[in-house]
Amino acid sequence: MFGSRTFLAPESVVPGLIRLCSEDAPSRTIPAAAAGSYSRILIRETKGVFLANEENSPQVVAEMWQELSDENSSIDPENAAMHIAGLLSRG
Repeated sequence: MFGSRTFLAPESVVPGLIRLCSEDAPSRTIPAAAAGSYSRILIRETKGVFLANEENSPQVVAEMWQELSDENSSIDPENAAMHIAGLLSRG
């Protein structure tokens, strides 16, 4: 059944699309839909690190990977401005 045309037809995700067009649709939401299965994608951002010009190299990014990936200080940016403000505050 997974390979059947009916299962993978656009109609299998249309209910999710219609929900996003409704008056009470959720905001700040990225839905995922495939073959009748639905989920919500969550994006979190870690505090990260700032690398000055002389440090900004693939090697230093690799060395700092664990620190810039630390989820203990992660946030859920509410909008693009919050994301950009976080980036600019590191420098």
